[in-house]
Amino acid sequence: GGFKKMKRSGNFTGSKHIFSSIYYLDSKSKLSLSGKGTVYPPGKKEGSMNLSIRLLEKKLKSKLVDQIGTSKIPMLLKGKGYALSPDYIYTTKIVAKTGAKTQGKKVLKKELKKLIKDNDKAKKLLKGLFK
Repeated sequence: GGFKKMKRSGNFTGSKHIFSSIYYLDSKSKLSLSGKGTVYPPGKKEGSMNLSIRLLEKKLKSKLVDQIGTSKIPMLLKGKGYALSPDYIYTTKIVAKTGAKTQGKKVLKKELKKLIKDNDKAKKLLKGLFK
């Protein structure tokens, strides 16, 4: 499908390719990708790229923010040469942690509202806790 914008910067030698900055915007401006990392030529050490995928399309973005509290999805790619594969465990851990925190806050807010509905003293005590 192509892309609207792509930027790369780094230091590239015969023994390793260091990407200090990567940015990609798809042709329809629905997602962007940014990150950095080091890739080694085939047969050398294992390289890795830390990436952040950001959803830009409003409908999907709002659903993601509602569920996990952010519109960014972290991704770690690892492997030899440019044959990098996603580390799903890394992504799952981070998304689960932020999602649990976001959903936990929602449940806590809901339950606190029930408890302090008629109690003005409790409202004053907890004022400012959730903004």
